[in-house]
This record gives sequence, C-alpha cells and structure tokens, in this order.
Amino acid sequence: MKAKIFFRKQHKWIGIVVCLFILLFCISGIILNHRKAFGNVNVPRSWVPEQF
Repeated sequence: MKAKIFFRKQHKWIGIVVCLFILLFCISGIILNHRKAFGNVNVPRSWVPEQF
C-alpha cells in the first residue's frame, strides 16, 4: 500500500515537470513556424550573447 502512494506522488510530479518541458517545446515550435507573425518583436542586444 505504501508503494502505491509513493508511486502515485512520483507519477504526479514527474508528469508536471515533463508537461512543462513539452509546453516549452510547443511554444518555441509555434514561434519558429510562424516567423512572420513574430518578426516585428525586437530583442535588446544586451540579452543576446556576444557571439551573435
């Protein structure tokens, strides 16, 4: 019984972390696929690494 409760808690928190990771991939994919919609967004040069 204790193992069931332990795995249920682990499953919940691992699922939340994986869900956030997948959402970040989804959002970045939408931005990359719709460049024209996000083309006029300017990022300050201080936020960009020196190599760029």
